[in-house]
Amino acid sequence: MNYTKLHLKVLANPFDTIKVRTNAIRQATLIRGQSIDTMILLRHLPNQQNIIDYYTESIRDTVGFIPGTYIRRIIKDTLQTGMADTIYHNKIITNSSLMPRQ
Repeated sequence: MNYTKLHLKVLANPFDTIKVRTNAIRQATLIRGQSIDTMILLRHLPNQQNIIDYYTESIRDTVGFIPGTYIRRIIKDTLQTGMADTIYHNKIITNSSLMPRQ
């Protein structure tokens, strides 16, 4: 497996956490903060279509939903990685509360 260096910037994150994972390794990386500017090293499959999920799960995101349940907001990036040992990807999320609910 090869590497993806992801520069993630979240300008507003009212849920305090955001998780990032790839389809190569389903283990999520947890990032905390109401604004985030960080570099994450992820693994990806060479010469395959790779999907990066950015998501939040919050019990506080319950407007119009059943109280006490977690609501997930998620967006995805799809990358064609080729055979490169390391790829670089930048992602800016302006506000995590505007990500679509799932």
